[in-house]
Amino acid sequence: MPPFHSASTLQRQTRSGSPLSLRIRPALRCAGALLLVTLFIGQAGAQSPRVESLLKRLDLEEKLSLLHGGRDPQDLGQAGYWPGLPRLGIPAMRLADGPAGVNVTRESTGMPAPVSLAATFSVEAARLYGVAMGRDARALGQDILLAPQVDIVRDPLFRRNHTTLGEDPLLGAQLGAAEVAGIQSQGVMAQVKHLAGYNGSDNVFIDERTLHEIYLPAFEAAARAGVASMMCSYNLIGGFRSCENSAIQNGIVRGLWAFSGFITSDWGAIHSPVDLSRGADMEMPGRALSFGGGPYFTGALAAAVKQGAVSIDDIDRAVGRILSQMERFGLLDAKPPARPAVIDIQADAKIARDIATQGAVLLQNRADALPLKAADLASLAVIGPTAGQLAAGFLGERARGFDSRLVSPLAALRQLAPGARIAYSIGNSLTGVPIPVAGHSEVSLEPANDYSWTGAVVAPVEGEYVFMVQSGGAEGAEASGSIAVDGAQIARSGTFGNGGVIAKRWSSLLPTSDGRDNARASVHLAAGPHQLQLEASSTGGARANIRFAWMTPALREANMAAAVAAAGAARTAIVFAWLEAGGSLSLPESQDELISRVAAANPHTVVVLNTGSPVAMPWKDAVSAILQMWYPGQEGGWATADLLLGRANPSGKLPVAFPVRLEDAPARAAGHAERLSKSAAPGTAALAEGPAVTFTEGLAVGYRWYDRQNLEPLFPFGHGLSYTRFEYSDLSISRAASALDVAFTLRNAGTRKGAEVVQVYVGAATAAPVAMPPKSLAAFERLEFDPGQSRRLALHVESRALSYWSVEKHDWVMATDNRPIYVGPSSRDIRLKSEPRP
Repeated sequence: MPPFHSASTLQRQTRSGSPLSLRIRPALRCAGALLLVTLFIGQAGAQSPRVESLLKRLDLEEKLSLLHGGRDPQDLGQAGYWPGLPRLGIPAMRLADGPAGVNVTRESTGMPAPVSLAATFSVEAARLYGVAMGRDARALGQDILLAPQVDIVRDPLFRRNHTTLGEDPLLGAQLGAAEVAGIQSQGVMAQVKHLAGYNGSDNVFIDERTLHEIYLPAFEAAARAGVASMMCSYNLIGGFRSCENSAIQNGIVRGLWAFSGFITSDWGAIHSPVDLSRGADMEMPGRALSFGGGPYFTGALAAAVKQGAVSIDDIDRAVGRILSQMERFGLLDAKPPARPAVIDIQADAKIARDIATQGAVLLQNRADALPLKAADLASLAVIGPTAGQLAAGFLGERARGFDSRLVSPLAALRQLAPGARIAYSIGNSLTGVPIPVAGHSEVSLEPANDYSWTGAVVAPVEGEYVFMVQSGGAEGAEASGSIAVDGAQIARSGTFGNGGVIAKRWSSLLPTSDGRDNARASVHLAAGPHQLQLEASSTGGARANIRFAWMTPALREANMAAAVAAAGAARTAIVFAWLEAGGSLSLPESQDELISRVAAANPHTVVVLNTGSPVAMPWKDAVSAILQMWYPGQEGGWATADLLLGRANPSGKLPVAFPVRLEDAPARAAGHAERLSKSAAPGTAALAEGPAVTFTEGLAVGYRWYDRQNLEPLFPFGHGLSYTRFEYSDLSISRAASALDVAFTLRNAGTRKGAEVVQVYVGAATAAPVAMPPKSLAAFERLEFDPGQSRRLALHVESRALSYWSVEKHDWVMATDNRPIYVGPSSRDIRLKSEPRP
């Protein structure tokens, strides 16, 4: 498929800085979209009387001051700050990172990773997820939440996959819109991100149809749901940076969708003051004011206005959009809505625990190995660091949770099953031991002190060594450190405290067992001496301690041997495995070997996964059960124990397909044409950054790719088992105007209460003028059933699910001929099929 050139065509007309009404003429092949752009621009000045009055009272300097972020005089460690204008009673606003809770230096509810929310397939869970985050944000003095993240998962190795809502546009659209509604119901603005095509590549080309059918629906749904703001992303799309892409921001978002909110840049994503006329309203360099080379919406923007590159009308439109949303949320009122005095810890904890439970996916359960029986609990070996410590989340765009609620799965199991005989073995320590360099493995630094040492360390044997920088100290301590081996930096920690009352220990999946931040990285070393360079610095207000540690092959083998021995002595073994997002599908640090050896020692082995994305499972056939817990948030220990013990019934479904091998995925397929030379794409040579990537698989993303290529996934999209079983029967299809109603009977044929996520897929039209995927998700619903209960269900398939985007008409077109309808519990487990007549 050809690259999406409509953006490029329009953008080539916008770089001159001339008025947009003149610039759009050469792009009339997008006539429908551009007509809407013209109409939108013509009406953009129609603000409320209050906003119009404010705009008239602002001078140019004041208007410019409202188009960019700054430094917060009362910083809570949030992502950004907008200073407002006290002279006219315009209050400041604070922007806090999501998407998994409110990320500030105060305790706040640690929500499950959004991938876990996606696995619930529950619109109501998404709404409650937003309610909890919005409620926390209000209590913490935040006005805008940078959530939800609705980027489509394309590459299984992208490090941000766990913060998205999966690989399907319908799933992402419905859950994202519900989360927006939940956040904004609490009086907090939601900012949906990242517009657009942001999923692992810096410079992407997406054909027009794929853009509209795969990568934009979730943003459109958020716009229809009334989202206050959108965030433009770092990547280039169609050869042009997202925040300068007028065809998307003005043509599609504000034109086709009639979005009236404001568009904020990702931090450092603005590269020119003219980006304001191309659709971006607010620049956010935020706390790191030098990041990205900005700010541009300050003096540079004033110069652009003076030169005629940006008009006063452009300025007024941008300021007006921001003020209009502030007015909508009551922030311009003389008495803004009151904020909660404190976070409702118990109410939010219940939501977090319910979602962690509902989003857990039972991938495999041979011979009903789960839930655990009395005999299992009488002799149980629990293995792995994420059993003894809770892997609540990963990376920094999240809330860590309340310390008092970070109960590990092991502790929860022991508390909920007090008579159980549980032996624990760490299997693979993530804390390690101090590097054996006398006097230098631990240093203590006064504030504003630095430390550096270069010497030698001896690797006893050849193998994989994990080096760690572990920072800690009293309240107010801020420190970072690094380790270099043979001249190459191996590990570097972030800051420990960020100046707040709670430390952020986020350099890796888990802090050390004694509560320190723990930056970790592996390197393969030959036996013998190696140059070692240790560095540390302290910038906070209290003494900081830095420990330099490592894990050697010998220590790893000793831990593994102890775990295998514990498994062999028990009736049942549970291995907790982990993966930090990105890098590989393989579990790191010899975990595949650990699981295989435990399974060889004990045929009753269960694996619990704490990952945010697919993993390879060479041991799959050797273990009895596999439970995917994702990164389950602060209540994840309780949720894990509830599911293992049968106090809760698994009901999550995979929002992403798991490939057998990395090269089975479309972005990694052998021989798949990914790279495109800069010169091959019109108008891109001046701005292209890094290798350009064209999404030549088109619509075949995720499960659509496996269907089209006839590839068997390790586990398909929508897959998830239960402790009960469901029967589907009696399918009927009826037309409802331009849509379909799909009716069938669902029965819980088992002995346990449980939930099923029913999924309706629509097949390719038999005589459509365009190629279509073999099947696409068209409707879904999560339903609870008592044992033996039977219900007649009717799911509505909207006309959009039966349409395709026409690149000739630049609009949606119904495919009116026969469409196969598939119903089942996953994309590959189809229980019912019908072909309705037109």
